[in-house]
Amino acid sequence: MGVGADLDRMDPLRTAAVGRRVNALFRAMSTDLLLREQFVTDPAQILSEYVDGSRLSPQRASALNQLVYAVAATTDVLLWVRSYALTYRETPVSRAQFMTDFGRAVTEKQAAHVVFALLRLSLEEEAMPVADGSLLQILNESGLFDGGPISGTEVSTGTQFGTEVSGTHMSTGAAVISGTEVSTGTQFGTEVSGTQVSTGPRLFSDQFVPAVEALVEYAGRLRDRGLLDSVGGQ
Repeated sequence: MGVGADLDRMDPLRTAAVGRRVNALFRAMSTDLLLREQFVTDPAQILSEYVDGSRLSPQRASALNQLVYAVAATTDVLLWVRSYALTYRETPVSRAQFMTDFGRAVTEKQAAHVVFALLRLSLEEEAMPVADGSLLQILNESGLFDGGPISGTEVSTGTQFGTEVSGTHMSTGAAVISGTEVSTGTQFGTEVSGTQVSTGPRLFSDQFVPAVEALVEYAGRLRDRGLLDSVGGQ
């Protein structure tokens, strides 16, 4: 995510301002379909232009986009980022500490696509603030992650951010619907089955759901087409 020229040196007021802009951008995308699609297909560039007021080079944007897509397409890593950000909501960590912890998590979860994206970033000549403690604070300032505990009875591969209704089998999320069967997956919303209502895992605040849902669905398609397997760029 290309927010800011040097996140390590951002002061608290700047961090709060950037977080507020991120929140405003996602709030706008919740109703603006065109802006949402621009974000989905070029998240690094849209964040840089709308939040930071600067434009990234195509090479830099592409490399950062690959990392965003890789994380979005890897449920375990996405869950880890949320947990880590909320854990250090009030206590910023250093860039070195975050990268060490992130690297360990990626290794433990065998997140190959994230590894490919990080390797690609390491080959880029431009310095890139891939992620650090300031970025975590920005994400928290923006209100991206829902601060409540993750509840629900099933979390598996796949993604769904909307509302699933069994019986009529209608879904506003990214679940695959085949005949009368709704595929299992990670659900970010509320599941209704007959007269039984259960709360599924909730990761993001309401205004972020439309854009994040679309981003994760698109990232999954890129992964399935093998477009996240390259270290040298797509």
